[in-house]
Amino acid sequence: QVYAKKIDQNRNNIKALKKMVLTMSKGNCITSPVFKEALELVHAAEPGAQSAYLMGNLSLRNNEVDKAIEYFNEAISLFETQEQKVDCYYMLGLAYQLQQKYSEARSAALQAIKIHPNCGKAYILIGDLYATSGNRCGGDDFLPRCYNWAAADKYAKAAAVDPSCAETASEKRAKLAFSKRL
Repeated sequence: QVYAKKIDQNRNNIKALKKMVLTMSKGNCITSPVFKEALELVHAAEPGAQSAYLMGNLSLRNNEVDKAIEYFNEAISLFETQEQKVDCYYMLGLAYQLQQKYSEARSAALQAIKIHPNCGKAYILIGDLYATSGNRCGGDDFLPRCYNWAAADKYAKAAAVDPSCAETASEKRAKLAFSKRL
């Protein structure tokens, strides 16, 4: 509410807009239309890694997946250190998953893991990819739902490397089916 009144008068003041974006981001006001407008103005005037990452998140939240992919790739190219790119790769993987581009999603998650081997959420993403796409690979073969073993393995790895993901990983593993129901 405070910034809604100030955005029109600061439309050309990038320093003030950056402060608005930072304050609203820290205050978790990222769903506000004012945040979106300020962020778009900042990114258009001075494209940067952080603003590209935030634009990607905003685009993904608004179900603009193609735009999100563009912004995450832009952020990856602009961030200077590999560690800064981990969340971008993870979010890129989520975006590809929404498009059912499972190979690209897995590649992005593996990039995050390559940089940060304890990135539990990336292992969970790969597990989710296996669990949701595995039935596309098989049929009525000898080992039905065997793809769930691969998913279970990734969930176990997530819990092992990142305790903050352990509960989510265990819940997902518990929901997997390992045999064909008759």
